[in-house]
Amino acid sequence: MGSLLQNAVARATAEKKHPKQSLFFTQSQDGQKAAAEFLQRLGTRQHDRDLPATQETIVAQVTAITKVGMAPKPTSLAVSNTRCWWRTGDTDVMVPSINSVELARKLPHSQLSIFPDSGHGAIFQYHKRVSRPDRRFLQN
Repeated sequence: MGSLLQNAVARATAEKKHPKQSLFFTQSQDGQKAAAEFLQRLGTRQHDRDLPATQETIVAQVTAITKVGMAPKPTSLAVSNTRCWWRTGDTDVMVPSINSVELARKLPHSQLSIFPDSGHGAIFQYHKRVSRPDRRFLQN
C-alpha cells in the first residue's frame, strides 16, 4: 500500500495532477472528468469543512489497510449481525474490488454496490446515486 501511495504522488507530481486523480478514479476519459468535477466540488464548501488529514492519520490508515487479512486466525464474520452497506468501483486500486466481493459474501447482512468505470472514489464519482439512501436497507 505504501508504494502504491508513493507512486501515485510521484505520478501526480510529474503530471501536475492531484494524487486522487489516479488513486480514486479510473484513467478513462469519463473517470478523469469525474475526478476534475470532484476536485472542483471540494473547493466549493467554505464553512464547516473537515480538517485536513494529518500525516499521523494517513500513516495509521495505511498501516490498518496493509494489515487487513494478515491475522493468523481471522474471526468468522458469519456470526456478525452488523448490517453494512458499502460501495466501490469496479477498478479500485487501493482496495481491490474482489476484496469487497469476498467481504460481502462473508457478512450475512451486507449490501455491496459496485459502480462501473470507477475506482476507490466511486462514491465521489456517483455521488448523486450514492446519496439517495435505499430506504428498504435503512428500515430493516
